[in-house]
Amino acid sequence: MMSVSDAVLSGASERVLAQAILSGYYKGKQISYPVNPFQMLTDYGVPFAFRTFSDKNIEGVYLPAQDYAETAKHGHDKTESENKT
Repeated sequence: MMSVSDAVLSGASERVLAQAILSGYYKGKQISYPVNPFQMLTDYGVPFAFRTFSDKNIEGVYLPAQDYAETAKHGHDKTESENKT
């Protein structure tokens, strides 16, 4: 299996990169689906925050942190999400 750094440096496809990340995260254990990306971020020590927003044209957004002092933000339209369940 290709390492994450090798996958990134070689310009691997999204599927190969995802396989490398999951392989590294689960370290040979059985992968548990559905994968919880927020648990993975927490386990890797990546700070993030959930935010709601009022723009009804957007269902969700992810804004990565620009530097270590900033926190990544994830937002969704709560009303829209509730209507889909």
